[in-house]
Amino acid sequence: MRNQTFVIEAEAEDGIKVAQAWTEKELGMEIKNNPDFVVLRYGLFSVDDARKAFETPSSAPFAGEHKVVVIAASRVFHEAQNALLKLFEEPPPNTYIFLILPAFPVFDFPKSSL
Repeated sequence: MRNQTFVIEAEAEDGIKVAQAWTEKELGMEIKNNPDFVVLRYGLFSVDDARKAFETPSSAPFAGEHKVVVIAASRVFHEAQNALLKLFEEPPPNTYIFLILPAFPVFDFPKSSL
């Protein structure tokens, strides 16, 4: 069984290139102009962003048999991690998800937890 979810520790553009290369090699997908390869970029990834990102992989592939969703963020709210957990634990069939965070991600915790 092939892994469907990945976390890449890199700057956004470098991580996106890794996801593209993996997709082309492992899935044989053409990346250019492919509606089944979706890149979502965020500065600060919030709970609302996580919920919206959850909707993207839930739709069926348009052009082929696989769908790849790349989520690149420079900062992540702690609550957003929890919102993504179910998606990473149970991704939709034939859907591959990449989460790209900087080498030293900055997590924004609520002030009450500091």
